Amino acid sequence: MEKMVPLRMLRLPLDQCRSHVVSKWHQPDSLETFTTDPQITLVQTDPFVLFRKRSFLDSVEIRQLLDRFHPDAMKTPFTGVGATPQHIRSSISMVLPSTCASVQLVRSRIAELARVDEDRIEPLQIVQYREGQAYAPHIDWSTHPVFRVNNRVYSMLVLLQSANEGGETVMCDPRVFGASGRIFRLEPGEALCWSNLDRRGCWTTDNCHEGRRVRSGIKIALNVWIRQTSHDLVKDVCVALLPEDKSQQIHAEPIVRQFLHDHPDLAREMGGAISLRSFTHRAREIWSALSDFMASAKSEPDVNEFRTRLNGLERNGL
Repeated sequence: MEKMVPLRMLRLPLDQCRSHVVSKWHQPDSLETFTTDPQITLVQTDPFVLFRKRSFLDSVEIRQLLDRFHPDAMKTPFTGVGATPQHIRSSISMVLPSTCASVQLVRSRIAELARVDEDRIEPLQIVQYREGQAYAPHIDWSTHPVFRVNNRVYSMLVLLQSANEGGETVMCDPRVFGASGRIFRLEPGEALCWSNLDRRGCWTTDNCHEGRRVRSGIKIALNVWIRQTSHDLVKDVCVALLPEDKSQQIHAEPIVRQFLHDHPDLAREMGGAISLRSFTHRAREIWSALSDFMASAKSEPDVNEFRTRLNGLERNGL
């Protein structure tokens, strides 16, 4: 049995976390058209919107996604600074290339369902849970400065392959769903979708959820996260590091991008990252290399200040 996250540690004063995004899912009145889709079951609209979409992917589309990876090529759980501890998440995952035709098709369908521009969708992530693996209770949005400038508004989980036993997705905040939580046993191709905002437009922890331990077989799913605005990790990082000076942000962005271009090994970890947690994998080496690169580039931003901020992110574990 996974240990429940102490939710009191996650909760924020609502007046400090109100979102300014123009969104749809958290507003119950905007979901009227969903009732005409026989494949959609609206589970609830309060305290946050939660619904299921059957047959979101068909068997051919599922196979095309599964063919994009092999288990031995998937990234092992992050163990560097800022990584999710393995006692919380023991699954393995990989990011799907957005340039692939089958992935582009899925991204387009997600954008249509969410009614958002496609560039707000993070790179899609396949996650695999083998026997004994699980993901303890957690939320998908973050209070970290980098996420604060462009947070995850909506989440989707699309099941690609069912475990023989276990592996259920559970909404587990006892204040909302009771002691046993709300258990979802999805069918392959089915999507579970929810808002990370409550109906007032405030960030909520009521949607704390977990992936139950797989007791037999292998569970494979597609993780989808949708941001407030266009998702550009480099830009988000520059804004968080240099929040007081937009001119320095503008100067820093091409330097960071050039760094990624010149260091393709790190670019695979940074440029293709789905969150800043993976951006900080091997954090000490990355921050050191980036700081040295900025110094050699004789950049306009104060390099010492930038280096201090990078080191601060590393110490804080992101």
